[in-house]
Amino acid sequence: LEAARLREIVGEARIAQGRAAAAEADARALARLGAALDCPPVAARGERLLGRALLARGDPRSAQPHLGAALDAFARLGMALEAARTRMLLAHAIAADEPAPARVEALAALAALRDLGAA
Repeated sequence: LEAARLREIVGEARIAQGRAAAAEADARALARLGAALDCPPVAARGERLLGRALLARGDPRSAQPHLGAALDAFARLGMALEAARTRMLLAHAIAADEPAPARVEALAALAALRDLGAA
C-alpha cells in the first residue's frame, strides 16, 4: 500500500511539473494494478490520480467519474481523510458546470476534515 501512495505522490509531482499526460499514464497503471491485485485502496488511488490528471489537462467532465469512483471506494474503506481529499477534487471538477453541488461537496469535505482535526 505504501508503494501505491508513493506512486500517487510521483504522479502529483508530475502534474505540478506540467506533465499531466505522464501522470495520466501512471494513474491508469496504478488503477489497473489495484484491480489486478483486487486491492481497492490501490485502485482508488489510481482513480483519484487519473481524475487529478484529467483536471490538470482541462477535462473536468472526464475527471468526474474517476473521482467519484475513488470517493466511493475510500468511503467504503473507512479512509475518511482520503475521501475528504477526493471530495475536494470532485468539487473542483463539477464547479464549472454545477456550482451548487460543487459547494455541497466542498462543504462536506471541509466538515470531514474538521471531524478529523485536520481543518
